[in-house]
Amino acid sequence: MNIGKTVKELRIKKGLNLEELTTKSKISSSFLSKVESGNRKPSFKTLNSLAKAFKTSVPHILLESLSNSDIKSNRKKEFLFLKPKLEKVLNSLTSPNY
Repeated sequence: MNIGKTVKELRIKKGLNLEELTTKSKISSSFLSKVESGNRKPSFKTLNSLAKAFKTSVPHILLESLSNSDIKSNRKKEFLFLKPKLEKVLNSLTSPNY
């Protein structure tokens, strides 16, 4: 699980630089930089602030952070089947039309 990589990808996808994310999330740029580089692990409170800044959910960030190596080999088939469906549900829950 690489939450830092996911945070950086979401930041770039949303078109934000580090300072803009700092402003939106009220998390210091120094700490965010450490999270993105994998040198610090964010708390749930931090993840919640990031989720609000990205207009998504903590479960969505966590799901995006999972990699195949995080899943037991006997469960990869199920994971690969369920992940797109979970993403769709999480995206629908965070959409403005929900």
